Amino acid sequence: MLYGDAVHGAWCNARTYPTTCRYCGKKVFYFSCDCGCRVLFDSLGWPWHKHDCQSPEAIIRQVDIDIEREYAERIARRQQKPREWEPPICPYCPEEGKKVSDLGLVREVNPVNVYKKFRMSPDMPLAPTFLGELAKNDLVQITVHASDLGSDTILSYTFLVKKSRWNRTGAIREDLLSFTIVGRAIPGREPYWLCTEIERL
Repeated sequence: MLYGDAVHGAWCNARTYPTTCRYCGKKVFYFSCDCGCRVLFDSLGWPWHKHDCQSPEAIIRQVDIDIEREYAERIARRQQKPREWEPPICPYCPEEGKKVSDLGLVREVNPVNVYKKFRMSPDMPLAPTFLGELAKNDLVQITVHASDLGSDTILSYTFLVKKSRWNRTGAIREDLLSFTIVGRAIPGREPYWLCTEIERL
C-alpha cells in the first residue's frame, strides 16, 4: 500500500470533502485516495496542515503527504468560487444488480413509507410479497452527494437503509459517510438503491 511520501492526485483518485471533526466539532477537510491515505486537514493548500485534534482517532492515518499541484490548484479554484455557487447535480440512477461503494456528504434524511414510495396499498394481497424485506423494516431514505471539492459536477445517490442501521451510525446532515449500495428492483416499478453497508467517517 502506497502512502506517506508518495505524491497524491487525480491518478490515485484523490478526493477532498469539507466535513466536521466528530471529536472536537471543528470544520475540517477529509482527504482520501486509493493509495490508502486518510487524513483530516485544518485547511487546504500548502503546507497542508493536518488537523491537530486531541483525540488520536480524529486523524485516521497521520502521514506526511505530497499533493499533486494540478489537483491542489483545482481545489483552490473551487474554493474561490462564490459561496452560493455549486456544480450541477447529477443523480446516479440505480440498475438492478449494480453495486457501488463510495464516500459522500449527507444532504437529506427522510422517513419513508415503502407502500407509498412504490405506489402500492398495504391492502393489496401481493404487496408484501413484492416488497419482501422492505415491508418488514422501518426504513429511511438518504441522499448523499459523493463528489469532492475537485469535481466539476456533484454525483448524487438516493438510497434506502434500515432505520436501525442508520441510527447506529449517529450521522446527521453534512456528515461524511462511506457506504455500499446495491441496485434492486420490484416487478413493475423503477429500480432503487438499497444500502448494505454504511459508516460515519
